[in-house]
Amino acid sequence: MTRFGLILLASCVPLTTSTTPAPARRGQQTPIGDERAAMYEREQPPVTSHEQPGVPLDSTPRPCIPAQNHCMRGGWFLSQSSATTGPQRAVPAYPTSETAWLDYRGAKVVGDYDLEYGHAMRTAAATPKNIKWGRPVIALCPKATWPASEAEMLTSSDWYLVVARSIDEAAGTIEIGREGNEVCPVSLSIANVRAIVEFKNTH
Repeated sequence: MTRFGLILLASCVPLTTSTTPAPARRGQQTPIGDERAAMYEREQPPVTSHEQPGVPLDSTPRPCIPAQNHCMRGGWFLSQSSATTGPQRAVPAYPTSETAWLDYRGAKVVGDYDLEYGHAMRTAAATPKNIKWGRPVIALCPKATWPASEAEMLTSSDWYLVVARSIDEAAGTIEIGREGNEVCPVSLSIANVRAIVEFKNTH
């Protein structure tokens, strides 16, 4: 049979298709669904597992600065109210359900006189752009030494809910009220502050 005849015969043979996708070759992109499934598989156990009870806090010394998100995990704090005229204690915490919160020692967060902390605030490291005049923020009112690890940051009793009375972007500071203030400097570095980006009632 001539070469022309072979070509003509091949063109008449019906082609079959397979419903089973062929494995991706090196350098070939996989479907988005497969990439997402692979991503989820790599994230097991879930990313939030490090916030669950019983997981030790990291006491390795490291700079807990804004660039490191102050060594926060979820960035949530609890307080007894959502507004204040003077510094009010704020406790780093994480949710175990919509209404149940624990501190990072794994204990239920209870305030002064066994009052429940009814307000949760999700925070982010503050910048001059994400804090507002007259609005509450969470501030670390430092003692002689700055917390030097995740464990120290997440168990510190030096976090307070305060109100930003003024913001000096050039100096990188905020001023807070003097009324009822016996624990925080009136002028605080923005590097010590966390902006509140979400409020939630805990009960």
